[in-house]
Amino acid sequence: MLGCIPDWTELFEKTFKHTQPGGWIESVELGGAAKSDDDTLKSNSPLYTEIDIFTKMGSLTGNPFF
Repeated sequence: MLGCIPDWTELFEKTFKHTQPGGWIESVELGGAAKSDDDTLKSNSPLYTEIDIFTKMGSLTGNPFF
């Protein structure tokens, strides 16, 4: 749902409104940081490129991914 939800507060308000007592909501999202413990992940890696693209897309659409 990253980059797709313009108003997270509204989403969760609606979600809780329709959740029955005793029910639950689960949301798991990724962070936008890439790193390695042993410095094997280089700044020109495909993962860094992907994060950069998604960050730019979020800025252009007004719906940040991270």
